[in-house]
Amino acid sequence: MANYTLRIFDSGDRNEIQVCYTELSKIQIGINQDDIGGESGNAALIYLDVSTAIKLSKELKRQIALAKEQIESETKSDF
Repeated sequence: MANYTLRIFDSGDRNEIQVCYTELSKIQIGINQDDIGGESGNAALIYLDVSTAIKLSKELKRQIALAKEQIESETKSDF
């Protein structure tokens, strides 16, 4: 099976998230952050089984929806 990687950079190209499916049947998530505390290239890797990755995906969707609602309500109250 091929190993696919998704790389996401923030708007300043300083932080990066990598997500890939490994040959060990795990989802690998890598987070690289530059310039934290004056250091460059801080990184963290986690490995999730597929069922845990699905739970994480669902929770991320819920949290994003809540954040969008909060932003929309703050924007409406500004007018």
